[in-house]
Amino acid sequence: MKGNVQICRFLIENVKLDVDFKCHRGDTPLLFAASAGHFNVAKYLIIRGADVKMSDSNGFTCLHMAGNLGDREIMQLLLLKGADIEAHSVCGTPLQCAAACGTENIESIRFLLRRRANPNAVSPLSVPPLVFAIKDGSSEFLELLLEAGANPNKTWHGLSPLAVAAAKEDNTELLKSLLAAGAEPNNDNDNFQAKMKPIEYAAEVGNLEGISVLFPVTQRISSYHDWSINGIKDYFHSSEAKIQREQCQDDYFEFLDEKGKNAVKQEDYSFAAECFTEALYFQPNNERLLLNRTACWANLDKPNFCLRDAYACMKLKPLCPKAHLRVGLAWMLLKSYAKALASFEFASRLDPGGTDIKNALR
Repeated sequence: MKGNVQICRFLIENVKLDVDFKCHRGDTPLLFAASAGHFNVAKYLIIRGADVKMSDSNGFTCLHMAGNLGDREIMQLLLLKGADIEAHSVCGTPLQCAAACGTENIESIRFLLRRRANPNAVSPLSVPPLVFAIKDGSSEFLELLLEAGANPNKTWHGLSPLAVAAAKEDNTELLKSLLAAGAEPNNDNDNFQAKMKPIEYAAEVGNLEGISVLFPVTQRISSYHDWSINGIKDYFHSSEAKIQREQCQDDYFEFLDEKGKNAVKQEDYSFAAECFTEALYFQPNNERLLLNRTACWANLDKPNFCLRDAYACMKLKPLCPKAHLRVGLAWMLLKSYAKALASFEFASRLDPGGTDIKNALR
């Protein structure tokens, strides 16, 4: 895709095209320019009044696009013109999205951190930047975030950075860095993931070096009969331990599901979404949970998240009328009325008698 300022000038100044005109995907000219790294086009569009905070149907802003591309020149321009450094997309803030790209995008990460991007940013569907650094396996990336104030104990639905690092077999340096930064090896909250200590995540993948690093700082777990490096690994994979974990997981899933449904009844949609999100950790392909969460997003006025979940549900069950209904609802919230109507009509063909669908078509 080429960036031609002269053509843009002709279309805007002569044809009188709206500078923030959206295509069928919800992208504006500025979003296209930022995603392609066309600085001069982006600069011209901003001069002509383009909205630097506008986002596409996934919530991605120009800053997300430029950050993913690693274009610091465009990022600087956008921030000078008021771009939101903490804007949330379905994949998180610009820093979270840049972090998801790994060390190949470390200059974008450094740039955003220097401009005070929150190193502890979390989004409903995206892990903290520190977890991305651990998954990437880069000590440089990890240290950069820790120096910027990343919390080594910041959990995401009960899963700690130390637990993620423990599950990496080939890099004990990450474990050592996190422990040196104050990561807690004995977190014990009231859910299944947190009850599994980091040392157990190491045992799960047979990471004996990781177990060795964590062993001196981990409090003994009473159910482990042989509290030694090999004993921990062996017991974790025993039938007894497996049955206990599965029962704990099933019980906690039911607990989360029930809490989420009760929160919906009380119209506490934010807490309900948290419960359904954590429950989906155990059953990621549960279309009922996805549909329940779409309703939460809609009530919280988060159409980008609603659309994402509705499409995920459609992928699981292409002929689910409720999924198509929720897609239509999301497009309505995004003011994409033609797409909303098409979704509602398709849902109506799947379920001609559906009351909610009939109401949506009125």
